Amino acid sequence: MRFSRPRQSDGLIKHGTVMLVATVITGLSNTLFYVLMIRMLTREDFGDYNGLISLHYILIIPFAAVQIVTARYVSAFESQHMLGQVASLLRRSIFKLSLAAAALMLGFLASGPLLKVYLNINSLSAIYAVGLAVSLALVASVLWGALQGFQYFYHYAANQIVSTVAKLGVGCLLVWLGIGVLGATGSIVLFYMAAVLIALAQLYTVLFKVAGGDEKADSRPHYRFFWPVFISLLAFALFSQADLITVKHFFERYSAGEYSYALVIGKAYLFIPISISTAMFPKVSRRTASGEGATFHLLNLSLLYCLLLCGLGILICAFFSRFILSLLSPQSTDVAVSLLRIFGIGVTPVALLHILINYLLAKGRSGFLYLLVPLAMAYVIALQFWHGSLVTVIWVMASFGFVTFCLLYLVILNNEKKVLLVEAYP
Repeated sequence: MRFSRPRQSDGLIKHGTVMLVATVITGLSNTLFYVLMIRMLTREDFGDYNGLISLHYILIIPFAAVQIVTARYVSAFESQHMLGQVASLLRRSIFKLSLAAAALMLGFLASGPLLKVYLNINSLSAIYAVGLAVSLALVASVLWGALQGFQYFYHYAANQIVSTVAKLGVGCLLVWLGIGVLGATGSIVLFYMAAVLIALAQLYTVLFKVAGGDEKADSRPHYRFFWPVFISLLAFALFSQADLITVKHFFERYSAGEYSYALVIGKAYLFIPISISTAMFPKVSRRTASGEGATFHLLNLSLLYCLLLCGLGILICAFFSRFILSLLSPQSTDVAVSLLRIFGIGVTPVALLHILINYLLAKGRSGFLYLLVPLAMAYVIALQFWHGSLVTVIWVMASFGFVTFCLLYLVILNNEKKVLLVEAYP
């Protein structure tokens, strides 16, 4: 494996497309898994599974802060040829996060019964499986961050694809053997176990062959940036997952199952900005750290790419929602069809918001949290009052996502204008 600096600092569309192709493959694999779960689990059990998936995502999205911080310091130090420092930091991070993962699992063991009651889940073991999956996600995140920081997107894509296929095969086998919801959630554990083992092999040279050193590199600014990243991703987790948690809490299990049918396709929109942001982040971070040039055009290009893909998805769901859901399950009803027709409209602003957050984090900015966090909290509070129907939940998500996106983009635009003025009139 080479550790030389990439010759090009851009290539956003190319690398974004690589990650998007990987996301499509993993998305199809996950969709197939959902289809099989719909057919193999009862409607109520499938609703339980989706509730646990949302809990899982709420917990792991903030832990993506580990991946972002890791990608940031790997990108910065690798560009200065400080591979010894990168190796030392990665080994140290893996050790510390393994201890944190063990503590997290103990917390899940203690809080499992309370989560079982609040989410109206029948299987306590399935909740513990989610806890183990989240614990493994901590370790996987630092390894993914290293792959992202080195801009080895082909390695990263292969890691995601192989791990997802392993999840599909073994997860379906567990459910077929009669383990039910526990088997379905156990597949997530397998996904992270496979991802960790594959990443360790992909990063074998830097982790086990490169000696530590390069003491002149200062990693403290990168580690201090962990908390702003953590808080911002926690806020995004609320925007992207609070709708299903609300539905699971306030609606009957049957209604939650209907919502989950539409959500299988509707939340696939979020894979688009994740793949684009994965490619955008190290490029913006590298340019910012080295002062190589402006980055605002990378943001606009990312937003346009995401908007075009989401728009295509909205059109497809508007005209073919019944056909798409019929492929998922013959149990799909008119309620699920009507929800899917508008789900893309609700999720697209949240998808664009994800790109803005990653752009600001790549620039090393954290002041936007004073705007993002209150709006995320307001969104959660609003759902507690406005949930008269499943459709209402989607429109509340769309409204708060759109307002938050517009405000953050205006903040970025205003800052970019100031930068241009300073450059024009130093």
